[in-house]
Amino acid sequence: MDIIVGYVIMSEYLNFIESVLKNLHKVTSSWENEVIRAWFHGFVAGDGSYTCSHTGRRDIHVETTHLGTLLCFTAIGIRLADTGYVRIYAYPRGNPKSFTTWKLRAYIQSHKEHELLCKKDIHEIFEDFSKRPDLLAAYTAGLMDNDGTVVLSVKKRFRPKPRFYLEPEVIIVNKDKKLLDLLYSRWIELNIHGNVQHHPGNLFRYRISAKSEICKFLVHVSKYMVNIERIGKATLLKAILQEKIHYDPVMIKTIVKRHLSYISRLKVIARQLAIEMYNQGISLIVTENEIKTVPRGEVYLYR
Repeated sequence: MDIIVGYVIMSEYLNFIESVLKNLHKVTSSWENEVIRAWFHGFVAGDGSYTCSHTGRRDIHVETTHLGTLLCFTAIGIRLADTGYVRIYAYPRGNPKSFTTWKLRAYIQSHKEHELLCKKDIHEIFEDFSKRPDLLAAYTAGLMDNDGTVVLSVKKRFRPKPRFYLEPEVIIVNKDKKLLDLLYSRWIELNIHGNVQHHPGNLFRYRISAKSEICKFLVHVSKYMVNIERIGKATLLKAILQEKIHYDPVMIKTIVKRHLSYISRLKVIARQLAIEMYNQGISLIVTENEIKTVPRGEVYLYR
């Protein structure tokens, strides 16, 4: 019975993933290749991984517990993969009883992007993809989709009389201060002002807090954001700041609460997906047209 239930759960999760990826494909299908590459390298600069060695492997991958992070990497990675697919597998780490024990790993093989990552450092790559405003926006969106946060805070002020007010922020966290300084400089050139600050854990953050600056920033960047865990808040905040929808603090609180509930649900799906994939001994092969399950250690040839 447990085995049957496991296969039913997998089927439901794969249907959900397939529907998300189809929507992301519609969003990104009109992007030119350089925009795709800019987003991808911004994402990799956030929390992607690769190895420059003499093994001949050209893997570029992400390891995560977040379904949104996994799926946006997958949606863009398919477009750049030499093999025509993204492979996903699951593995446990640490204490099996911990909620964050299970991780999902997605990787592509791309000679062109891997060679660029190994030949140039992260700052030179940023320079390559920041010469045009649309490429800068796409690169920044990749960073946002991986290590960014859109904050929608509703606070109450009591003087001179009680009232609610919106205090938004856009934040990108990274360990590389020089990269964030370069990001800051490029956006200053487009008259968008933020700052780079220390962040807990030996990290740094690029932060925009002025409403007018956030609005200009999101006009450029949000159209290239594809992480389902972040795009909703970015779109809502942009609409509020552009005064396309009426600002209602009660509504904002309700939407943020629902969003947090949605994020919690996605975390549960990611964890259960990883458990079922591991228990069934399978990995996923994701192409633009379908998702296949194959034995975890099996070599798969698509092209």
